[in-house]
Amino acid sequence: MRRTSLRIVLSMLLLVVLLLGIALSLLVTQSGSRWLLNQMPGLTVQGWQGAVLTQWRAEQLQWQQDDLFVQLNDAHMQFRPSCLLRSTLCLDVLEVARFELTLPPAQAKDEPSATLELPSLELPFAIELQRVQVGEFILNGESLLSDAGLQAKWQSGVIDIGEIALKYQDYALQAKGRITPNGDWPVALQLSAQLPMPDAEDLNVQAQLSGSLHALILDATTQGYLVAQLQGQLQPLDANLPAQLSIKVPSFKAVADLPASLTLADVLLQLNGDLQQGYQIAGLAQLPNTPEQMRLTIAALLKASGAELRALRLSAGEEAFVALTGAVSWQRDIEAEAQVQWQDFPWYSLLEQEDIPVQLQTLAGQVSYKAGDYQGQLNGDLTGPAGAFTVTTAFDGNLQQVQLSELLVEAGQGRLQGTATVGFVDGVDWLADVIVSKLNPAYWVAELPGELAGKIHSQGFLRDQQLQVDAKADLNGKLRGSLAQLALELQGVQQDQETAVWQLERADLRFGDNRIYGSAQIDQRLAGELQIELPRLVQIWPGLASL
Repeated sequence: MRRTSLRIVLSMLLLVVLLLGIALSLLVTQSGSRWLLNQMPGLTVQGWQGAVLTQWRAEQLQWQQDDLFVQLNDAHMQFRPSCLLRSTLCLDVLEVARFELTLPPAQAKDEPSATLELPSLELPFAIELQRVQVGEFILNGESLLSDAGLQAKWQSGVIDIGEIALKYQDYALQAKGRITPNGDWPVALQLSAQLPMPDAEDLNVQAQLSGSLHALILDATTQGYLVAQLQGQLQPLDANLPAQLSIKVPSFKAVADLPASLTLADVLLQLNGDLQQGYQIAGLAQLPNTPEQMRLTIAALLKASGAELRALRLSAGEEAFVALTGAVSWQRDIEAEAQVQWQDFPWYSLLEQEDIPVQLQTLAGQVSYKAGDYQGQLNGDLTGPAGAFTVTTAFDGNLQQVQLSELLVEAGQGRLQGTATVGFVDGVDWLADVIVSKLNPAYWVAELPGELAGKIHSQGFLRDQQLQVDAKADLNGKLRGSLAQLALELQGVQQDQETAVWQLERADLRFGDNRIYGSAQIDQRLAGELQIELPRLVQIWPGLASL
């Protein structure tokens, strides 16, 4: 009986050793590894060399199941089996030149998102990743990364990240620190990022993440293009994403070539809220290099379904400001509306300009947008050298064109009425018609008092580097006490500098005793007849003298 039992035990031990031997032969030999990989459904392998459990290379690994697709090109992996003796899984090298992942289309869920609860993770063994390197990473056909690297350990209940390095074109992100995968998942991470800015110094970010994945604390600074300090808190696992963020910027100018008057100082921007109630945004800044010490303020509400701009105000005093309000909704079709109010705002101080002859005193405007179409109204009061005048216009359009349907300028007894249409399909095309009645140009140019009446017509297009123009003008009246006339008919087509046809069919310009009249044509050569009579240039402009 004892001999029988002993034989059974020995047979079972022999069977276990045999199975282990077969398994090891599959994992540590190249032929066994090939056979094992061929048994996996949906997996195809090209250019395989090596063994699964030690070291292997493959020109391509491809696996597909339904709409899920994974492909690795030029992959190399190296294990250290001796680490298993100390209950550690050691991955010395994992290199992939190109990693392509295609995920099935996401299905919309009607039920609201729930707050995530992270489990406590405890492994019976340790993990060491010495070097993980991925070249290009492609997700659903779009390249997201050009280079990625990882070095980390998971042991004694803590994930130690030696380095995470991500790169896409000139953008780069690095991170290191530790994560404890139990309880609230405490984190202590240091991050740095480099972001290129067009025609400016790069933006460099240094940040620290502390707290836990249930309540992250952010403390960051930026250098280079923008010098700023960021502090905030975020609950990323909460379905409503509660967040607080504060950004402080001591001084900022968007483009180095801008005048110093456009420098923002003491900028403070704050965000507070969640997805359910919305995020309240408040901000303020100074423009210390303007004579009026202008002040910029903003108040807004950002929601998952849209945004509301409650106030965006740039003020040079209580009675001198420009303000913008509005709202946008993207829950279904994009809908938006905006209102602008201007009152005695000294815009010229922003550009360090002086002696502006025409000043905008007040402006009220509104625009609405829905499903690709927009419409609006502008009403402005201005003053010029000859006094006050008004400008009003209604406009409507879409992504293909905009139309000014009721353009009206009233200056004293004079007025300018017209319509204009500008299209944006395959270039730019335009059509404008203006009627002038008793209009005094001195409202814009003090040296040209008088009165003009007549019509102006212009149409044409600029498309595929080809310009075509058809313009007509017929104005009559008095300027500077002298009779004035402008009669002009011009047609032209220009493909490039060497291919141009311009036809000045009629030109008759009179200003007192001065006159230019005739016709001309340009078609690789200049031909025409122009009569120029300028006996009294002083009638045209003070200080000019006749030849």
